[in-house]
Amino acid sequence: PVLATVECSERIAPEIAASGREDHVNRLIERMEQERSRLTVIHGQSGAGKSSMIEAGLIPALERKTINTRRVLPVLQRVYRNWIQALGESLTNTLVERLNVASVPTNLDSTALILKQLRKNARQNLLTVLIFDQFEEFLSVCSNPKQRRGFYEFLRDCLNIPYVKVILSMRDDYLHWLLEFKKFKIDLEVINNNILDKRILFDLGNLTPPDAKLYLEGLREQAQFPLEQALIDKLVEDLGKELGEIRPIELQVIGAQLERNKITTLQQYQQLGDHPKAELVNQYLEEVVAACGPENKRAAELVLYLLTDENNTRPLKTRHDLEKELKALAADVDTELKRLDLVLEIFVKSGLVLLLREIYSDRYQLVHDYLVDFIRQRKGADIRAELEREREVRQRLQKWLVIALGGFSLMMTTLAIVIGQLQWAKFHQRQMTLAKLNADYQLSLLVKENQLDALLISIHGGKGLNHKIAKSDIEKETVSNLWQAVNLTQERHRLDGHKDSVLSVSVSPDNQLIASASSDQTIKLWSRDGKFIINLKGHEETVWCVSFSPDNQIIASASKDTTVKLWGRDGSLIKTLTGHSKGVKWVSFSPDGETIASASGDKTVKLWNRDGTLIKTLTGHQGTVLSVSFSNDGELIASASKDKTVKLWSRDGTFIKTLEGHDKAVWSVIFSPNSQTIASASDDQTVNLWNRDGRLEKTLAGHDHPINSVSFSPDGELIASGSSDGKIKLWTGKGTPISTLPGHKDIVNQVSFTPDGKMLASASVDLTVKLWSLEGILPKVFQPTTYTLYGYGASFSPDGEIIASPSRDDYTVRLWNPEKQIRELTLQGHQDFVNGVDFSADGQLIASASNDKTVKLWNRQGQLLHTLEEHRDRVYSVSFSPDSQIIASASEDKTVKLWTREGKLLRTLEGHTDAINRVSFSPDGELIASASNDKTVKLWNQDGTLITTLTGPSQLSSVSFSPDGERIVAGAAGGFMIIWTRKDISSHQFEYKKVVGHTKAVYDVSFHPHRDLIASASADGTVKLWDPNGLLIGTLTQGSKPVEFVNFSPDGKILVSINAANRVSIWNLDYSQFNDVNSLLKRGCDQIGNYLENNPNVNQEDKEVCQGIEDQE
Repeated sequence: PVLATVECSERIAPEIAASGREDHVNRLIERMEQERSRLTVIHGQSGAGKSSMIEAGLIPALERKTINTRRVLPVLQRVYRNWIQALGESLTNTLVERLNVASVPTNLDSTALILKQLRKNARQNLLTVLIFDQFEEFLSVCSNPKQRRGFYEFLRDCLNIPYVKVILSMRDDYLHWLLEFKKFKIDLEVINNNILDKRILFDLGNLTPPDAKLYLEGLREQAQFPLEQALIDKLVEDLGKELGEIRPIELQVIGAQLERNKITTLQQYQQLGDHPKAELVNQYLEEVVAACGPENKRAAELVLYLLTDENNTRPLKTRHDLEKELKALAADVDTELKRLDLVLEIFVKSGLVLLLREIYSDRYQLVHDYLVDFIRQRKGADIRAELEREREVRQRLQKWLVIALGGFSLMMTTLAIVIGQLQWAKFHQRQMTLAKLNADYQLSLLVKENQLDALLISIHGGKGLNHKIAKSDIEKETVSNLWQAVNLTQERHRLDGHKDSVLSVSVSPDNQLIASASSDQTIKLWSRDGKFIINLKGHEETVWCVSFSPDNQIIASASKDTTVKLWGRDGSLIKTLTGHSKGVKWVSFSPDGETIASASGDKTVKLWNRDGTLIKTLTGHQGTVLSVSFSNDGELIASASKDKTVKLWSRDGTFIKTLEGHDKAVWSVIFSPNSQTIASASDDQTVNLWNRDGRLEKTLAGHDHPINSVSFSPDGELIASGSSDGKIKLWTGKGTPISTLPGHKDIVNQVSFTPDGKMLASASVDLTVKLWSLEGILPKVFQPTTYTLYGYGASFSPDGEIIASPSRDDYTVRLWNPEKQIRELTLQGHQDFVNGVDFSADGQLIASASNDKTVKLWNRQGQLLHTLEEHRDRVYSVSFSPDSQIIASASEDKTVKLWTREGKLLRTLEGHTDAINRVSFSPDGELIASASNDKTVKLWNQDGTLITTLTGPSQLSSVSFSPDGERIVAGAAGGFMIIWTRKDISSHQFEYKKVVGHTKAVYDVSFHPHRDLIASASADGTVKLWDPNGLLIGTLTQGSKPVEFVNFSPDGKILVSINAANRVSIWNLDYSQFNDVNSLLKRGCDQIGNYLENNPNVNQEDKEVCQGIEDQE
């Protein structure tokens, strides 16, 4: 879990006012009012609420403030990669949006221009407050001392400009970095060359108990988190017991866990045990450890332990320190060291561990002292004892091997023992190698988000199995990684070669060439398999855009040097188009190839003949024109601008209409293939879909950063968008989100589909072009528009043609076809919401369970047959026996009831002590399993006899039998699964295994009908695939909303999931080769072959990894 941040508000947020931070806001404003106070350094511990106070308190207050007749202009800066460009854009946007200032320079892309604008602000009766929040990020990103010096000099110049104030906000542990001003001899005479003066520093400390109480009460009044008053009082008492004040970070951790566990009353809080605060902190630690993956759990526990010491403090440790301690303790040193990087990355991203950037060596530290005691009490002693035992065993084994190998003259029996031991050592070494590769795979996939490297590593691991059946857990993990990489990897190629940001990528209409344009002033041509062909040199500045003509013969490029250049397919320069007075941002061909449109910083679009003759100049935009596009029918032109608008023009350049709907600059505009829809992408983090007449049809929200590019697939069924956080999102043609492609390490500037629609190309500031496969990997996604599905409790018909699911809109059941994506029938009759549905095995009956305390039986045509009314409370689940003769229903009244198919009550099964969430029959119909909030699964005979009770660690939401009846799996509210495996065929004794992997509650679990696979659906927005022993095979992401339903079709060919956003995903994955290592290796090598052959950065060992695989049988 990652600790939450507060979004920006247009006024002081109530929680800021309520929490006592309003006093801090007022004191900061007082500083802004003092003429001598030029610089303020806000500092505090991580999690102290600095960013929240600035965004939700200080900035809204300053925006309404007038200081000495001057309007205040607060400019917030948090982006420090390319900080000059980011600050220039932030200053420009703030001037335009907050003050409606006209004639603002659109390209404040140098410190000189920014300083010039700050001086202009002063002359225009403005007080500019530059706020550099999370300033430690600047120190992390700008590792080059020269870069930092440039910022320090800029800061000095700002402080010498009248009516400019600067605020730096940073963590306590980074304050010493400010001494670099003295090291670099930066003259700060305006602040007496004392940047750490107490009049400059502003300490944001802990909360007093009354402040914390007001904060919690404020949240309750906003109905964000309805905490009982008695619980608030108890929380404040518990949190303040140690220091007499409350650490904001601890309040965040405890508050997040209360919300996650839906604890709102004192009684619920006290049910956590004698030490509820400790229990909640331990849950938080467990979730962070779980996020590292089950195979890394041991390493994660160890790293946490090593970040504490016997004095119950949290020492600062370098990676070298941790590595040294691991080497002294761990058995498989190489494996643990590889897993160390993954674990540290996840701990830092979760907020549990601080990464302290130092000049000579980075250091790691737990976020707060109060976690130390929890960690050492939790599993510290066990970990230390286990590691010491492993080390002793290893030392004895090594000693024995030396003695055995030294006895060359011993008898043959001794020699046989030695040979056997050597074989064991060889096996052990192979296991260590595979474990290391498995750790590398997880590191590449989860932390580095590098799909190509992960696939390559999985192929190395697959080869390491020597084409044998996997037996050990490590070998099974290797096969699982290989299957996941082959089936779920979308990145196919990486084109490396540019020396600076790649700003544009285009694929020729004949699909034979790829062109990329870069800030290094070149265009590169590549073959379709990614082989570099030629450099096109001639521009004198950054090349912003490249585009192919429809007949494949001409390549057009647009540059900051104010020109458009036309090139032949062989790279020869044909012509240079001059006429723009500022840089040309975009160039595009008309569908017939006879007209070229160019968009420029001079606020115009120019239309040119193919021979370079200027036809017309389109004027009307009030800012830089960033993109221009022709409709496929050739009748319309669309242009997008920094002025927040899209404009439509006729093909001859006559203005038609302005499309207004974005709040910030519009970077990209494109028509759908049928010319009926226009998509626009904006800095406001949205894509807007407009109809041809200019009416806004839909806004696609989901990105968390500015969107720089949008593109339609050739058939119009997909939309791709690329954003400044390096993420690419895929949507259906109607705007339903499908998936996210992570992998770029920096801003994605353009996305472009190949003409056959099978691949997507993306260009990034990280100097690369990536090629992504769209075949056979993406789920089919649809989102019903006329009804809303409730996934929990849905069911497949036996023939797999229909899914029946409850409705969120009313008291009905909807029957719909997942392949055709159409509703076929609605069952109406319940008086309250429906919770569960099931088909009889013969397909003739449908049963539904409802909050109205009834079960209803329907025929396949939707006719109500019977209403079963014996339950005393809500009915949550209903299930048919395999022979379709018996119906089981589970209820809030703590009972399971068994009925005939005619609706006659047979018997009531009593024994649970809390609500029963799910009921299920074993495949042979002999057993009934019920999962309950009382943390148990109970197994019953059909005659109602309780056979056994299986106890879990938390409330159980779902239960399912394996096809052979030998395993039972249950989903738990704690974010994990429980797998019970029968000890022998004849007994009802089961072995218990807790499976960790999800980060939130598991709502549904399902076995594949024919293969050893389990699917789980979780509130964390994912579906996970597992082997029957709980080894994670793959993760399918469906979005941020909880996934309520997951099930394999009866024939096992598709997997369907439904989430709380009414989004249905249909996955068609190939399970046939799950254990066939050779087939998986061949497929993986086919996918990665072009990359291995043509990428210049692949080493020789990797290039040869696929040699010989095709010959293996």
